[in-house]
Amino acid sequence: MARKFTESFDLETLDQFSSATAATVVSSSIGGGNFAMSSGGEQFKQFSSGDSEMYFAFYLQPDNPGDNAGHKSIAWMNGSTVLGSLRFNGSRQLYLYVGSSPVATGTYVWSDSESRHIQVYVKLDDSTGIIQVKIDDILEIDYAGDTKPGSETEIDAFKHEADGRFAAIIVNDTSGPEDNSWPGVVRMRGRKPDADGNFNDFDRDPASPTTAYTHLDETGAPDPADIVSSDVNGDRQSLRFPSHGLIRAQVLSNNFFYHMRKISSGEGTHGLARLSDNVEEMDAAPRALSTSFRTEIFRYTTNPVTELPWTLDEAQEDEYESIMEAVT
Repeated sequence: MARKFTESFDLETLDQFSSATAATVVSSSIGGGNFAMSSGGEQFKQFSSGDSEMYFAFYLQPDNPGDNAGHKSIAWMNGSTVLGSLRFNGSRQLYLYVGSSPVATGTYVWSDSESRHIQVYVKLDDSTGIIQVKIDDILEIDYAGDTKPGSETEIDAFKHEADGRFAAIIVNDTSGPEDNSWPGVVRMRGRKPDADGNFNDFDRDPASPTTAYTHLDETGAPDPADIVSSDVNGDRQSLRFPSHGLIRAQVLSNNFFYHMRKISSGEGTHGLARLSDNVEEMDAAPRALSTSFRTEIFRYTTNPVTELPWTLDEAQEDEYESIMEAVT
């Protein structure tokens, strides 16, 4: 799998988390984008599978690091069991825990409402385990030893519960040919569709406005009364997006976030999104959908024409469009 989780909060929802309490999405530029999660409670994500090694990355802006003492900025878990966590101590430094035991302390002293990028690498083992923590890509904590506090051998969940703001959350495992190591200091910037593309097979509900993108550019919880849909196998709807406005950046991927659900148990039970420049298309595997809306992310790490990493100019061109397709 490699990339297990990506959240930019550009859809202004928390529906990628399995549960979220005392949290909202707010306008914020701490992750280089437009939104962040403001947390005063616990946000928990359960994965469908686990791994003994995992990488976590996120921007963190704690309200008051001293008052956050004991709160888990991030905890890696097996189910509801906390295997380890990163917290603040009373001296405003990051404190590393294995299970319920503190094992290492960082040296950097945080200020109130200061935002930094954090990465954590965890390898579970009774004796040769590793936990490394980076702040702004600089190694802050390097712990080796027993990182497996109990009988659990895999990480299959994580949570945030510190008071503050989180942005640009990424989780990688070590499988797959890419995204299997440190995510790096990644910024995410979202764009809403601003025009229809070359394919317009999907129905509009309601019928007015007639443009599909105006039914799809809202954020927040999906509105089932304002959608585009099709129950015909092979129907397509494409969308175009505005320039991202970046001047200097390395583009790691183009990600398309959709709220999708199936209409019934008949045709249209799967959803598919492709990226196209009207000459070539980049394939993506169909996603099995449920009858409830959920966020589906289609991620493209290379340009479909060159099959090479994106250049900044390529990622900014408006000739690329995302195509939704109804498939059985």
